[in-house]
Amino acid sequence: MRFSSIEKLVEIKNLLWKSIVLSLEEEKLPYEYLVNLGICLDKQFRVTEAISCYDKAIKLNSQHPNAWIGRSDSLILLNQISNTFTIELMHQVSLGYKNAINSGQLYQTLIESLNLKLKYNDAKLNDILKSKK
Repeated sequence: MRFSSIEKLVEIKNLLWKSIVLSLEEEKLPYEYLVNLGICLDKQFRVTEAISCYDKAIKLNSQHPNAWIGRSDSLILLNQISNTFTIELMHQVSLGYKNAINSGQLYQTLIESLNLKLKYNDAKLNDILKSKK
């Protein structure tokens, strides 16, 4: 990633943050703002902050598939960065993908892609469970 790309991400994050603050003052926070902020934070590898944004977005609208997908992808990234694949986090990843698929708001090609991610995640989870026995 080039430095100019990082500067743009920081600028976008700052603008989204200002939008969120203004929305909170009006007591009308669109969940999409939180999802977009989560995406920006993910791209900066600020994973735990991104997960927090997705969690807040899900509290505002539990049917928003992008919040569930972002949360699951962030949890996978967190597992990769920490080099630990915990059973609970793997369950949370699967739950997120399933909730996104069941939202009824996705194109078939994205559903197929998420089903592949879900299959891979479940296989990895089964491997972890087998190694624990």
